[in-house]
This record gives sequence, structure tokens and C-alpha cells, in this order.
Amino acid sequence: MKKRVLLISTAQNYTKGHGGKNTPCAALGAIAAYTPSNYDLILVNEQNNESVYHDNIDLVGFSAMTCQIKRAIEISKYYRALNIPTVIGGIHATVRPEDTYGHFDATVVGEGDSVWGNVLADFEKGELKKIYKADGLIDMAKVLPFRHDLLYKKKTALSHAIVQATRGCPYKCEFCSVTDIFGSHYRTRPVENVAAEVKSLKQKLIFFIDDNIMGNHKYAYSLFEKLIPLKKAWVGQASLELSVKDLNLLKLARKSGCQGLFIGIESVTKVNTPGKLGTPSLKEISKKIKILRDHGLIVNTSVIYGFDHDDQYCFEKTV
Repeated sequence: MKKRVLLISTAQNYTKGHGGKNTPCAALGAIAAYTPSNYDLILVNEQNNESVYHDNIDLVGFSAMTCQIKRAIEISKYYRALNIPTVIGGIHATVRPEDTYGHFDATVVGEGDSVWGNVLADFEKGELKKIYKADGLIDMAKVLPFRHDLLYKKKTALSHAIVQATRGCPYKCEFCSVTDIFGSHYRTRPVENVAAEVKSLKQKLIFFIDDNIMGNHKYAYSLFEKLIPLKKAWVGQASLELSVKDLNLLKLARKSGCQGLFIGIESVTKVNTPGKLGTPSLKEISKKIKILRDHGLIVNTSVIYGFDHDDQYCFEKTV
């Protein structure tokens, strides 16, 4: 009989009756891809009101951000009381693994792709280690497509599919966890692998979950060229500076199906200070956003609060 593995992305600030349609948890799709076929897999996104409590489970895995860790500990306690081992990975476990000790049987630090096989092997022997950490970052040519067949559930998942083409970021912004997880070197999957994954998807809208889809312009040119004949619409994330630096690339992105970009403004209350936050003035920010909009792209911006220069008036100042 196959052993059953339950992979959970817990709710944020869980309360009964929450729920809605959300983007699937990429970490679950990635780990599922590295799980051999001799296991039965159940993927649960609790934010979509999917139940985290299942019978006849042999192993439970969690991926959690800081806002999810408390709930993950709560569910882990339930399964461990039934003598079912639990494993935690994700952003919080990587940055603060000490918070997970004693609450889970094993903690995965960093990219889980290359160590999940070791976790399963030790689980089979009943010898789970306290902590698992990869020797280095995974070779992107070896990154498998997400288990798309398990990620999307008709009642709870949004209509788009998720794909990851790159990992890492050349910027080391103090508020960001990307370099802690994926490193500061921008790494790319072979374009052919990404295009094949996109082509295989039935969804017409793709969300590239990469932190900076235009982090390497040469790679972006190759990727966007490969996307054109696939006739898919897509959205992604990019830095404001790099997204408007090469207008030919921006036109190609639009031609390849790009509908919009999630852009980090980060702070508009201290834009004149040189550094990694990018644009030097509100006028420049405005000018660059207009370039994106003039190319027919929807611009979704984000702002970070909590810098040392922020005071109690930072919200009003930003507006």
C-alpha cells in the first residue's frame, strides 16, 4: 500500500470561515514534483478553506512564511499527537529555524528541491534528522516543472497557472527574503524547459512567480521569443528600473503576451537617498510607470513600511 504524504500551506491568521480563491503555493507544487510516484500525495492550501485534517496520513510537510508559522505549529501538534511525523520548510524555517525546533520532527533550511529525497529516505527508515540543508543551490537545469495536476482545484484555485523561470536576485534589499532563500546570484532555467512547461498547461493565463522576470535581459529576450508562438497571456514581477531600461524588450514582453507587472516601489518617502531602492525621485517613478502603462501594461505597485526613516505619518505621506 502506498504511503500518504500531506503537503500543507497554512492560512494566515487562521479564523474559521475564512477563505477565497488564491494563487496556489508554489513550494507545494515544487516539492510534489520531487516526490516519487510510490507515494500518494495530497496538497492543501488552507487559505482557500481546504481542510488540513485528513485520515490515514503517514507524513505531513509544511511550507510557511512568518505569518503562517503559528498555524503550522498548531497543525503539527495535532499530527504529532497521532505519532505522524511532520516536516517544516519555507521562508520562516530558513531564516529562523530555531523557532521550529521541538514543534516539528524535521526542519528544511533553504531550497527544498535537492534535499526532499533525503527527507523521504530517512522517513522510510524512521530516522528523520532534526535539520536538512542543501550543500549548495540547485542546478536550474535540474528544476522540475510544478505538479500542475495537483495544484489547481476547481472550487478554490484561481484560473491562472504558475510557472517559475528564474531564482535569485542581484539586489540585497534589507526587507526582502529572496536572497536568503534563493541566493544573490540570478539563476535561470533553460528557456526550452520553461516554454515546454507553459505549452503543456491548459490555462490561458500564466503567472511567472519569479521575483524579477527581467533580471537578466539576455535571458528575458530568449524567453519572450519562445512564448510568442504559444499565444498565452502572462503577468509577472519586475523591478521598475530594469523593466523600462530597454524599450525593445518591453515591446517584446507585450508581444509575448505580457498583460501586467507587479512593481516594487518600496518607499516614496525617502527616494532621494542613493542605494538599492532604485529611482531617485517621485518624478522619475511617475515617468517610468507611465512608460509601462503606455505600452499597454497594468501596473500593480507595492510599498514597504517599517524602514528606519518611517515615522507615524509615513502612510499619509505615501498617499
